[in-house]
Amino acid sequence: MEENCRALERAYKIYIEWARRYRVVFTPKKYHLIYFIRSYKKFNIKVIVDIRGFTEGLVSNLHILGV
Repeated sequence: MEENCRALERAYKIYIEWARRYRVVFTPKKYHLIYFIRSYKKFNIKVIVDIRGFTEGLVSNLHILGV
């Protein structure tokens, strides 16, 4: 999980630079993090992505576009 979170942080830095260049604004308050794993005992599910403005942490379910 830690490795996935670090990869997401690196990807976020790339896309936020793109957003700045094109003056696009994203709202971290709308970001959600959900893990799809089979065994919670094998992974540290308390790890969160370190993105400024993102504080929610892990969610147990997620609605995407109202679905």
